[in-house]
Amino acid sequence: FLKVTGDDKKNLIGQTVISGTVTNSATVIAYKDIRIKMLSYKDGKMVEEHEDVIDGIVKPGSTKSFKTRYRLPKGTDSIALSVMSAAVADNEKK
Repeated sequence: FLKVTGDDKKNLIGQTVISGTVTNSATVIAYKDIRIKMLSYKDGKMVEEHEDVIDGIVKPGSTKSFKTRYRLPKGTDSIALSVMSAAVADNEKK
């Protein structure tokens, strides 16, 4: 039920800035502590892997934005994002 999308760009100090969104397509369940995996590729081969936890609750049918920064290997030409896991949020916190 969770989908992650994102774009990347370089900032002035050479870091790669990943701006993305996590979308919850569920109709009843809210999620929290969403673990995102980012794989970076150079010439079709994976060169680096990172994991992040997106804080906050993503309610049913909603989207949450996030931004993260990394120093990736020189020559990285593409990045893939995926959701690894998430915890179900308590009903009281929706």
